[in-house]
Amino acid sequence: MDTVARGTEVLSHGDRGSDSRETDTELKELAAALALAEAPGLGPVSLRELIDESGSARELLRRARRSRPPFAPTVRRRLAGVRPVSVEQVRKLAHRGIRLLAYGSDGYPERLNHLYDPPVLLYLRGSLDLVDRRSRGIVAIVGTRRATPYGRRMAREIAAGLAEAGWAVVSGMARGIDGEAHAAALDAGGATIGVLGSGLNFAYPAAHRPLYRRMVRSGLLVSEFAPSTPPAPGLFPRRNRIIAALAKAVVVVQAPARSGALITADHALDLGRDVLAVPGPVGLEPSVGTHHLLRDGAAVATCAADVLDQVKGPYGGAVSGQPESRSRGGEREQEAEVRLRGSAGRVLERLSTGPANADELVRASTRPVPEALAMLGSLELEGILQRQGDGRYVLSSRDRHAGDRELERFPS
Repeated sequence: MDTVARGTEVLSHGDRGSDSRETDTELKELAAALALAEAPGLGPVSLRELIDESGSARELLRRARRSRPPFAPTVRRRLAGVRPVSVEQVRKLAHRGIRLLAYGSDGYPERLNHLYDPPVLLYLRGSLDLVDRRSRGIVAIVGTRRATPYGRRMAREIAAGLAEAGWAVVSGMARGIDGEAHAAALDAGGATIGVLGSGLNFAYPAAHRPLYRRMVRSGLLVSEFAPSTPPAPGLFPRRNRIIAALAKAVVVVQAPARSGALITADHALDLGRDVLAVPGPVGLEPSVGTHHLLRDGAAVATCAADVLDQVKGPYGGAVSGQPESRSRGGEREQEAEVRLRGSAGRVLERLSTGPANADELVRASTRPVPEALAMLGSLELEGILQRQGDGRYVLSSRDRHAGDRELERFPS
């Protein structure tokens, strides 16, 4: 964590946002969601279920403060640990240019509700109207940090063509393919959304600081993590599910065999989104993952027109219009051939009895929620865990050595 944090730059709060435009009731709802999002011991799945059951974050807190709250004892104890957040704290974030969107609110992106574990709270800087573009749509462009000149050129050409056609481009603000896609969309006068693997205070990588500033002025930055959260390897796989959910289609430009871009493609398939891949030179490492996608049925993307034909054609989305049924468990539900100690070992021990959701694994790890979720992301990237279509985790028997190297490079 320290090595990663030293490589980042904290974003300046010099350009202040206007005061919050929400009503007093909306501000109180945001304050309640903020309190719940920072609560110890409450994972995203449990929070989503509790908010759905109560009707809103504010009502959930109100029920929790009753003398006899209608919750199981373990849930009651965790809710008792929620620290109150004032409306003034929400206003202070707005004054720094950071706006909030709470799960269940009117402005919350409808497409994120397709996730098994949608973020309870989103932090945003930039043009808020980009986050839920129902009219023209959003396409994700993702790929490796170690992009070749060919990959960079293809990312820019596809992103610029989509932007000129009125589509927003979403990606993960990483080096390589992500950065090229964001910059090309802005250069074309289009819209682009960056989903971060850190809080909004951090510009990572440091070389992207100018791009961050452009995104705040002309695009949108989104994070599910509190602004002070530094980047960590395990947080990047978690942000990939948001990229996939926001998009109507995911275009993988270049990706080695073990890549965060392929995790994004997996999420997209589970959500019933289109997946396209750019063919590359045979024998090059950045082509391996994209060629595997093409072999498995991904559509070919050689230009923006290919992507537009896919998302606007008669079969845009999954062929049936429903999320593809993909059981990634089955034969993979076998104990990984690794022996890890401490909290990771407790997670593997829990999964040896069968699939489990994120909240169950957080509890098994006995670590604070943010640290436990980051650990799950790292284990997923290493190939030790896999997420099924229903959002639950299973053990995987895939080779993990490439994943170890990818983790050292900081996952894209």
